[in-house]
Amino acid sequence: TSLGAGVTAAGEVSAIIGTAGVISVLSNRPVPDRENGSLCWNYCLDDKWVNLGVMQTAGESLNWFKRGFEEEGSQDVFRRYDAEARKIPEGSEGLVFLPYLIGERNPYWDPNARGVFFGLGLEHHKYHFVRAIMEGVSFAFKNNLELIESLGLEIKELRLLGGGSKSPLWREILSKVLNKRINTVLVKETGALGSCILCGLALGIFTDAGEASRNLVIFGDHYYQPEMPSVYEKNYEIFKGLYPNLQGLFAKLTK
Repeated sequence: TSLGAGVTAAGEVSAIIGTAGVISVLSNRPVPDRENGSLCWNYCLDDKWVNLGVMQTAGESLNWFKRGFEEEGSQDVFRRYDAEARKIPEGSEGLVFLPYLIGERNPYWDPNARGVFFGLGLEHHKYHFVRAIMEGVSFAFKNNLELIESLGLEIKELRLLGGGSKSPLWREILSKVLNKRINTVLVKETGALGSCILCGLALGIFTDAGEASRNLVIFGDHYYQPEMPSVYEKNYEIFKGLYPNLQGLFAKLTK
């Protein structure tokens, strides 16, 4: 999937907002993470390695909300979510979401963790929740990316894909939270394209994976926000503090 998104050189990153969230950082050497438990394994190209952070419910968090709060058969739900949540101020007026609906993998490896809306007040309505979900998932991506960066790995740019990447608002939020260059991948089946590139290399049709991806991978919108808005900085610090403070309560809740 990452190869089909054009990830061929060290420092390139794929970020998937699918049912789960996956962030994969390519490097020229294995960098095991014994402290935070990010995954590290061989990439599909020679002499390349990848460090991954995996989040259980990324796009699924918004799907969960849709299933619970929309009439069955409702049309253009996600387009409406984008339009209405865009009207909500950045930071969702203090509403912070933990996207741990079925536990969490990276960085906590805790099956007891659960989803939380923190800071709920009378001022919040339906679309505050939608925006808070997008922001909370973006914070989870940043949390994992920061931990991978702390291993000394360089981050040049991200290739964004998956169902959640179809949301212009979510793309904008992610760019403001991550503060990295983001290229949106328009290829629908990146896994299939990556397999085609590997076959082409094996058959001698391609001699270089980077050249093949440059010719085959199609990109859409590009984003770059060098600094995080102050309201996101504040909410992100709250986000990072919630799990350590709730960890013991999560364990009690699931006994």
